[in-house]
Amino acid sequence: MVINKSSCNKRNLSRLACSPIDHRIQKLRDKTQKNNKEISELRERLQATKQSSREKFMQDTPPI
Repeated sequence: MVINKSSCNKRNLSRLACSPIDHRIQKLRDKTQKNNKEISELRERLQATKQSSREKFMQDTPPI
């Protein structure tokens, strides 16, 4: 849900969708969603790095 700032003027602040608190909550939700996406991407990169490190270790280590 995106809040249209231009429709949130002083006349209709009483509307639920345009209250300053709801607007702030929406901004925080958007930021949280962005952060969660970034965390997911970093986790994927970490997994790929771990996997490539494992593979390199296995290649560099002679069999016992």
